[in-house]
Amino acid sequence: MANYSDECDGPSCQLCAEYGRESDNIQEETDGGSGTGFVVYLITSAKGVPYVGKTNNFKHRMSQHRYAIKDGRGDGRKFIEYYRNHDFDAATKEILDTAQNEEELEEMEHFYIAQYNSVNNGLNTKW
Repeated sequence: MANYSDECDGPSCQLCAEYGRESDNIQEETDGGSGTGFVVYLITSAKGVPYVGKTNNFKHRMSQHRYAIKDGRGDGRKFIEYYRNHDFDAATKEILDTAQNEEELEEMEHFYIAQYNSVNNGLNTKW
C-alpha cells in the first residue's frame, strides 16, 4: 500500500491553477510516478470514514474528486456531501491494489468495497 499527499508537481495542472488547491504527488513504482495504471484506491477521512474507488489515472481522479466537491456536482452524492463539510485534504489516500485490465479492476473494487463495508459504513453508494 502506498500513501500519497503533498503538493501537485504539475505546473500545467489547470485545476490547481484555477482552484489554488493541493493535489496528490504520485510516486507509484508500478507506473513510474505518472499516476496512471489500473488501481483500486482507498480514501479515509480524518474521522475514519472509508471510500473505495477505481481508476486508470490516480492523480487525475483525485483532481476530479476535488472538483466535484467544490462544484457540488457528480455521481457520488454521499461522498460529495460528506466532503463539502469535511476536509478532503486531511483524508488519507492510498492505493490498495493494481490490476492488469478493466475486468480485474472491477472485481477488485467490489472486493475492497465489501472488505471495508464502505457502502453501509462509508461513502460508497454502490458495488
